[in-house]
Amino acid sequence: MEQKANINWDELRIDYIINGLSYSELSEKHGVSRSTISQCGKREKWVEQRKQHSAELVTNAADFALKNGTQQLEKIGECVDKVLNRVYTIVFSEDTLTVKTLTQLTAALRELKNITRDLGGLPTVLEREQLKLARKRLKVEEERLKLEKGKVKTDESREITVIFEGGEDFVE
Repeated sequence: MEQKANINWDELRIDYIINGLSYSELSEKHGVSRSTISQCGKREKWVEQRKQHSAELVTNAADFALKNGTQQLEKIGECVDKVLNRVYTIVFSEDTLTVKTLTQLTAALRELKNITRDLGGLPTVLEREQLKLARKRLKVEEERLKLEKGKVKTDESREITVIFEGGEDFVE
């Protein structure tokens, strides 16, 4: 392998630690022998640095997701409270409810139900039926594949021979 006169070790270290390249990939990309890269990596503890970097990435991503998820839940909670307060105000303050008001309340309550179901990760009735159907299709497909591979023989392929001993021949 041809050695470069000026090796940019910072670039190699970054490619290994941050970009996740292997020593072989580094060797091919930068034109430095794998053993030379390995020696430098051991001396500078690249493996430990890569593990630390990966752990920091996971921690940062989890913190970010938690922070954003919490903020979104707070906003949704505030919306739910506002809608419920509006529903209570309409129901308890007006003497008569118009069809338009009832329609708006129904829509608001339906939306609240959808939001709470989504937050809980619960499937709708249609989604549950689709999951059942998908499971059935999967089972049928698995059975079909078993039949094609010859793992399961159908009843038509089995033959039964009955032999009568010590009697007269039976002719139908």
